[in-house]
This record gives sequence, structure tokens and C-alpha cells, in this order.
Amino acid sequence: MGLGDLALFAALPHLGARLTILMCQCLAVPVAMLTEWLWLDTGLRVAEIVWSSTILGGLVLALMPSRHHPPKVPLRPLGFIMGALAAIGQGLGAVISRHGYELTTAAGTDMDGISAAYQRISGGLIITACYFIALQWRSRSVPAKPSLLVSPEPRHRAWAYLMGNAFCGPIIGVSCYQ
Repeated sequence: MGLGDLALFAALPHLGARLTILMCQCLAVPVAMLTEWLWLDTGLRVAEIVWSSTILGGLVLALMPSRHHPPKVPLRPLGFIMGALAAIGQGLGAVISRHGYELTTAAGTDMDGISAAYQRISGGLIITACYFIALQWRSRSVPAKPSLLVSPEPRHRAWAYLMGNAFCGPIIGVSCYQ
């Protein structure tokens, strides 16, 4: 979860929320299909290939700028790279989870969605913590830039939104996904 999520958040300012999420979710499908085919030897039916190609065609169409609906942020190549990395993380995560469930079942044990989500979140938390530690370490060697002071009220609201997002997305959302 950690690397894909970091890439997703890095893509947001370069593509905007709509295109970033669209790219991540749509590209995750062919990544998962290819991974399952190469790693787990899962066969692909013609209909699956056709519908995946349709998804990719729609994605290409959605990512093309339009005169009537121009993007709200300037599109940058780094955004597409980060969006693709986020999709790879999403697709690989889905396949690894499925394979993990198969191994758990073969071992004669059961795993519920909340426990599986906890394991995925724990791994993502470790990777994210390492990123922020590296960022903090790097910022010590770079002179600090002057920043705008933020009053406690917006900071308090930001924490409320952060906690609400963490509870609804990674905790409830990933538990249901698993």
C-alpha cells in the first residue's frame, strides 16, 4: 500500500484528482491481469481482454485534453509517471491479496477482511513512515524556506479531515475490499 499511495498523492498536483483517480483505477486492471497471467498462470478469456482494452481506450480518451473541458491543473509528465506507479501498486496489491487468501485457505485457516486490511495497512504505514523519516532527514540539510503561519483552527480541521479520511478509506474501504 505504501509505495502506490505515495505515488498516488504525488500525482494529484500534476494531474488533478479526477484524472489521477481515473488513471490509477483503470490501469490497475490490466496490471492485475498481466500479473496474474505471468505469476499465477491465470488464463485470460477473449471477453476479458476486449473489456480491458475498452477500459484502456476510455482512459486514453479521458486523459486527452479538450477545448470544451480543459484540465483544471497543468498536466505534467511526472503526474503520468506517478499515476502509472500508483496503478501498478493497486494492481499488484490486489493480486498479492488474492494469492494470500489462496495460501491461507490452502493452509486450512481463515482470514477476514479486517485482518487482511490491517496487514496491508501495517506494511503501508512502515513504508510511509520511512518516506517521512527520509524527508525529515533531508530537510535538515536543506535551509528552511519561510512558510505562512497557519492558525490553530484550520490545523484542527485538517486533522479531523485526515482522521476521517483514514478511517473511511484505508480502514473501512480496504476491509470491505478485502
